Order: sequence, then structure tokens, then C-alpha cells
Amino acid sequence: LKKNFIPARLSWSAFCHIVFYAVVLLHSCSSYEVPQTKAVSAVLDSLLTGYNKELRPGLGGERVVILTDILIKSMGPISEQDMSYSMQVYFR
Repeated sequence: LKKNFIPARLSWSAFCHIVFYAVVLLHSCSSYEVPQTKAVSAVLDSLLTGYNKELRPGLGGERVVILTDILIKSMGPISEQDMSYSMQVYFR
């Protein structure tokens, strides 16, 4: 017999143990994600408490100046009869 000979039964047993421990480890790691998800949701909910989308940012102070660029990528068919057109743009 060879010194490094591993019977098939032993290697199958080792493989099963490795798979079992990997599944247990992955399951235990995934169980910690639920509280973190709830914690992130709680933080986001607390940020939006008292938020009114009808009021402009910085109400009571100076107006907020927002600069944007519009890049026209393409203009599609223009229909004079329907008075419609198609356009693809990028806002920056």
C-alpha cells in the first residue's frame, strides 16, 4: 500500500463534512444580514421624518441655485400631424 493513499470512503466523508460546514457557515452569515437591513431602513426612515416634498430646499434662507446640462443624444421621428417627436437626452 502507498503511504499517501486515501480511501474513496474517507475522501467522500471529508467532502461531505466540508460541504456541511460551508452550508452552516453561510447560513449563519446570512442570518446577520436581516438586522442590518432593518437598521438601514430605520436610519432612512428617520431621515425622512418630517420631510415635506412640497417645500423647496433651504426654506427660509437663500434660494438654491441648481445648474444642469442637457445633452441631446438623438432626435427621432417628428410627426407634424400628431405634433409629437422622440428625443434621447442626458441630464448632467
